[in-house]
This record gives sequence, C-alpha cells and structure tokens, in this order.
Amino acid sequence: MENSENNTNFDILEEDKSNRGGLRAGAGRPKGSTNKIPRVAKENIIQAFEDLGGIEGLVNWAKADPKNQGDFYKIYGRLLPIENNVSGADGEPVKMVISWEK
Repeated sequence: MENSENNTNFDILEEDKSNRGGLRAGAGRPKGSTNKIPRVAKENIIQAFEDLGGIEGLVNWAKADPKNQGDFYKIYGRLLPIENNVSGADGEPVKMVISWEK
C-alpha cells in the first residue's frame, strides 16, 4: 500500500485510534484525582464493618470456619501493595515473611 502523504502506516494507525477512542492525549482520569467510588460509599462500608463487630467480629468470623479464613486471606492479599520499594537501614531490601498458624 503506497501512501502519498509521507505518513507511515503506523502514523495512520495512531491517527485512526484517536478518532475511535484509543490512545490519545489527555484521555483517562487525571493523575491524582480520586477514583470513582464515592466517599459516602466508603463511609457506609466502614460503618457496616463497625456495626458487625469491627476487628473482633472479623476475627471471630474468620475463626468460625476454615473457608472464612481462606476468604479473609484472599481479601487481605488484595490489600497488600503489589510492589514495595522499602529498604532497610543499610539500603538493602527488606525481607518480608507472612505466615499464619492453625
């Protein structure tokens, strides 16, 4: 395919993407803006957690059934940071060990 406007096929592809909602400057949520979960919804979740017994209620629920304990660790795993750039006093990486006993 010959292009008489001196554009490469890649340039045409990128131009076409921007017309259809693909990659384009300024697209997406602005850096530093809050996510779409409303503050009120988060406050309601926190209130429900407190009404259900808070930390003590969560611990009792997890201990009541091994399946609950597994579910707890699935949730906990999602809350951990994916990448951790923490270093020790000597600048070496910090070794993190997470374990639990039955």
